[in-house]
Amino acid sequence: AWLSDHTLPVSFSEKMEQAGLAHHTQVLRLERCQPSLQQAQNLNLPPQQQVLLLERLRFVEGLPALYETTLLPAERFATLDRLRVEQYGLYYTLARDFNLLSMQAQDDYRALAASTLVAQRLDFSPGQSCIEITRLASSHGTPFELTVSYANTERYPLSFRYLRG
Repeated sequence: AWLSDHTLPVSFSEKMEQAGLAHHTQVLRLERCQPSLQQAQNLNLPPQQQVLLLERLRFVEGLPALYETTLLPAERFATLDRLRVEQYGLYYTLARDFNLLSMQAQDDYRALAASTLVAQRLDFSPGQSCIEITRLASSHGTPFELTVSYANTERYPLSFRYLRG
């Protein structure tokens, strides 16, 4: 069952603001590419349809805390603006530029040993444990985002308070 409450923070920026932490995002890459078969299935895309690959490094209190790769259907979001995503965040940009106003998302968490790449991005030793967060988000029943994030749990808080009513 989906918990539908528009006051729950969904974005990285909202979560960090709620936690009172300074944060910023660096977009490392935004380019078209061919998704794997599994990624295409997750996004409900026909074969051969391209995705936008958005690679971001999120900083908390000036230190790298979250490394993310996001896949978005390229046809739907062809004009996605890299600088706007960096400045305002992905969900704000999708709402403003693509009228994507409602969404549902599922986040799956698992602990694993950081790959060499993840360790480099998050500035820690290879093999150090981190949390992998896989998010599949949809709007009106249509998947639009597949994000895999790796969290340096010493810098990215995994406890959040949610207040309702």
